[in-house]
Amino acid sequence: MARIFICIIFLFLFSVNEVNSQTPCSLSGASVYLDYSSTPALMNASVNGMSLYDYTWNNGSTGVNQTLIYSGWCVTITDLITGCDTTICENCMPDSTAFCPCPMIYMPVCGCDGIMYSNWCLAVCAGVGWSPAISNGLPGGWLPCSSNPTSCFVEISANGSTTFCEGDSIQLQPNIYDVNGTYSWSNGANYHEIWVFSSGDYILTYVNDTGCVAYDTMNIQVIPKPNLTANTIPDPADICLGDTLVIELTSGLDNYYWNTGNPLHQDQYVIELLPNIDFIYVCEVIDSNSCSNKVEIEVNVDTCATSISSTLIDINIFPNPTKNVLNINFPSDLKDLKITLLTIDGKIIFVNENIPNKFVINLSEFSQGSYIVKIEGEKVNFFKKIIFQ
Repeated sequence: MARIFICIIFLFLFSVNEVNSQTPCSLSGASVYLDYSSTPALMNASVNGMSLYDYTWNNGSTGVNQTLIYSGWCVTITDLITGCDTTICENCMPDSTAFCPCPMIYMPVCGCDGIMYSNWCLAVCAGVGWSPAISNGLPGGWLPCSSNPTSCFVEISANGSTTFCEGDSIQLQPNIYDVNGTYSWSNGANYHEIWVFSSGDYILTYVNDTGCVAYDTMNIQVIPKPNLTANTIPDPADICLGDTLVIELTSGLDNYYWNTGNPLHQDQYVIELLPNIDFIYVCEVIDSNSCSNKVEIEVNVDTCATSISSTLIDINIFPNPTKNVLNINFPSDLKDLKITLLTIDGKIIFVNENIPNKFVINLSEFSQGSYIVKIEGEKVNFFKKIIFQ
């Protein structure tokens, strides 16, 4: 009765956009196994037993889900409906705990892990590809697997964590560099080391000077920057001197670091400011993944004098800024004057006519902020911005 032994494999995803413009996908249930009911054993690929897929093996075999291939195999399985693909490659890591009822014969093979197995069944049981061992020309003698041109190994090494934040990068390279070997990567690079900036599975193909081919894959996960937006009141952030500005950022992040100089603003996603000069406020945020992002808010502060006109008259308004009352003095020859207090947007909040040469406005009943004092008369058309703190 034929027996099928499932080899332990890893499922690797990688993009082949540079070759055929397909996109990577995860095909649930995709697997590869060795079926040695036939001799030699056949490598089989399957996706939940469904037939809506195409198969391309790295030995050139296409359109079939099985092939005669021993060491260093890869197969690309393409979903015929969506066009996305998945690549599975041998990792050549033997399973030392596997047990299989293999025949008691001595016909040595070299596993892709460089180990000599007594027969191909034991190599299959260990889950590694194999090729026949080479005789050394003496009766019962075999060349060491290290000299077998089909026995080689490559392992990818990373110079940092394989999971990192957007904007960072990582260098991938073989753990041991063979100056006489050739290297190529699934992203199209043909050098032994590459810098990686985006998520994906990166497959390294290594060919030594004897023609031996080996593969290894490393998965990279890039965590996106935290989403960060800024809203201001007013919007845009163009204000008059003395006006209040409110900045509200995306909430729910772990840390907020402001350049306002106010320690009370740290770790606040909503802050209130009273800018007196043009400035660019910056906030850097850090999320739960320790990934950061920053936003810049450019604020323009205007004296608003461009919209205020006055005649050259000796009118004195003080103190400015003021915390309570506003004193207004003007020449004695000015008669029948009218004083109006307006908000910055033009709303009238106080009017008094026929005022004397000295006049006091009590601001305690008004809200703090910026106002415009307007003085009108026969010879006067005077405007002045004041700040009530």
